[in-house]
This record gives sequence, C-alpha cells and structure tokens, in this order.
Amino acid sequence: MPRLFDGTTPGPGRPKGSLNKATKEIKDFWEGFYGSPTYLKSAKARILKGRAPHLEAYWLKRLFGEKSELEVTGPEGRPLGVMFGGRYRPDGSHR
Repeated sequence: MPRLFDGTTPGPGRPKGSLNKATKEIKDFWEGFYGSPTYLKSAKARILKGRAPHLEAYWLKRLFGEKSELEVTGPEGRPLGVMFGGRYRPDGSHR
C-alpha cells in the first residue's frame, strides 16, 4: 500500500461501486426529470399515439426482460436451411 510523505497510509477511499459527486448529481437530476409528472404524462401520450417506439421497447424490456431466443423457420414452418459459400438454388440442390 502506498505511503504518504509522513509515513502514514491513506484512508480506504471511496467504497467500490459508489459514485463520485458529479456523477451522483447528474444521476439525481435525470431521475428527477424522468420521474416528474410532466415528463411521465408526455411519455404516456407519445406511447399511446405510437410516437415513441424506442421508449416503449425500453420499458417493455425493463419490465419483462429481454428474450434471448429467436426461432426462425422456413416455408410451412420447416427448419430454415443455411448454406455458407455457395449459391442458392430454388430446387434445394447445391454444389
């Protein structure tokens, strides 16, 4: 551990994960802004009018989590064929 000029060791410092003063002030400001009744009313109106698709997606992801699976099927629900380094042929043949 480093020592100060007088031979003592410095204090423990800021706890791990804690925010510095400027970051905390900025976070507090935006939490107040986004939590204000005026903003929430505006956001609700935009979502209901379909003018805030990204905001709606953000809140859905926050509330219900992100789906990590994606199922892709081909025609008639059959598995989708994937070919790397070739040409697609409608008859299904390949070289």
